Amino acid sequence: SEFNYTAMVLPPLKQARMGINRQLVYTGITRAKNTFELVADKKVLQLAMNKSVSRASGLYERLTF
Repeated sequence: SEFNYTAMVLPPLKQARMGINRQLVYTGITRAKNTFELVADKKVLQLAMNKSVSRASGLYERLTF
């Protein structure tokens, strides 16, 4: 889904360690057609950008023989 305006508020650093990652921020940004607004501490955003989610979809196993 796309929206003309999206906003994302990231939690304080103590609460952000488990729940945020690069994919979450990317999703928020790419849902905006015109305007994206981010409210976050710089350290929290850096934490999110450096944390990636490893996926366990099983796709690799299905494609290899």
